[in-house]
Amino acid sequence: MSNPTEVKASIGSTLDLKNTYQFDTLNRLTDIVQQGQSGGNSVTAKHITQSYNALSQRTQIARYQSTVKCPHFRSMCYASNVWVRDMGSLCCWS
Repeated sequence: MSNPTEVKASIGSTLDLKNTYQFDTLNRLTDIVQQGQSGGNSVTAKHITQSYNALSQRTQIARYQSTVKCPHFRSMCYASNVWVRDMGSLCCWS
């Protein structure tokens, strides 16, 4: 079974959101992009990225207010068994 790469939704007969998904070579979800479909409802574009360590534990989540990775909106990083929120630039510790 393969990972889903795209999901489209409609409300009644009106087109609504479209999500696209990307996975790394270990089948871990790395990117989610949500946007509207042409001719459909207005959907605010957003993009989420996730990073993992060698144990496949999620170490970072970054959210963006567009379909690309800029401008940065919010990020959270995992360090010393605690999720840390950073409102500015990306944070991460190795």
